[in-house]
Amino acid sequence: MPEHKAPRKLSAANTKQEMLEAYGDLLKQLEAKREADALPEQKVAEKAAKQVVATADSLSAETIISDISGLKAEVGKMLSTLSDRLEQEVGRYDNVKRAIAEKERELAEIYEIQKAASSLAALIEAQNLKKQEFEADMATRKEALSGEIEEMRAEWQKEKAQRAAEQKEQDAVEARKRSREKEEYEYALQRERQAARDAFEKEKAGSRKRMCG
Repeated sequence: MPEHKAPRKLSAANTKQEMLEAYGDLLKQLEAKREADALPEQKVAEKAAKQVVATADSLSAETIISDISGLKAEVGKMLSTLSDRLEQEVGRYDNVKRAIAEKERELAEIYEIQKAASSLAALIEAQNLKKQEFEADMATRKEALSGEIEEMRAEWQKEKAQRAAEQKEQDAVEARKRSREKEEYEYALQRERQAARDAFEKEKAGSRKRMCG
């Protein structure tokens, strides 16, 4: 009797190839079992037929009739047994076919799931690539913007320092101008006062002269 391999256990983790191989092994084992179960019955029937032929000439008519009746009963019983066994095997075969159909359905579902998973993985990978590209682009823009901001800040500081220097220079010019105007005003005021004093003294001297004369 041929040695049968233990049926492979199937799970969602098996690949499609492993599932197909397990399916083929199961079919081979069922075929071998049907052949092995049928061989003993065929041998019994052949042996009984040979015994009947070998002893037919030595038996009397009554014995032959009796033996034929017994043989008919035995053959009928054997046929009934074979019919029952065949019915059982047909039932088992139908169950196996249903089990195989169910496994094929499961294999189809697993294949569709794997195909969907592959598509989902590809979509996720594409999204990750887009995300990386976006982040790299944003980093580049941020770096460029930071450079522009630093450049603008340096330019603003430069303009601020220049305005401060210009304001300081303008303030110094205004201060010198006010100082000069003040000096000129004071000088003019002193001259006016001196001229007034001189005129007064002159007028005073003239008055004295007129009074004495």
